[in-house]
Amino acid sequence: MSTSNLVILGGGEDQLPAYVEGRRLGYRIIGVDQRPDALGARYADEFLCVTTREPDAIAAELGDKVVAAVLSPASDVAQSSVAALNERYRGWGSRRRRRFVRRRTRASSTPWSPNSDSRCTRSRRATALTS
Repeated sequence: MSTSNLVILGGGEDQLPAYVEGRRLGYRIIGVDQRPDALGARYADEFLCVTTREPDAIAAELGDKVVAAVLSPASDVAQSSVAALNERYRGWGSRRRRRFVRRRTRASSTPWSPNSDSRCTRSRRATALTS
């Protein structure tokens, strides 16, 4: 089984809580910052010395790694990279993911979204209808 990686763009003091919490949750942390002496380098399992503004360069360094999420806490500069990398590694634009969502939605009378547990939603709905 492969370990999911959490990619954190930025290695400054403001991003350190994300490194610590990601590790606590069991993710392998990949830090990205253009400064080789960034604080996050000490907290990351792997550190990429690449600018956070170039998603293609980051993706080239990441390769085929399993990425659970890409985030950039406390930094607006890297948000376009966050969007591009999440689309690339976890994207709702991928054909496979769109097909999964369509099948899941058709199989259920309750609309499904990636942020909800459909079983929980159905049970709440059933409780509301029987009350």
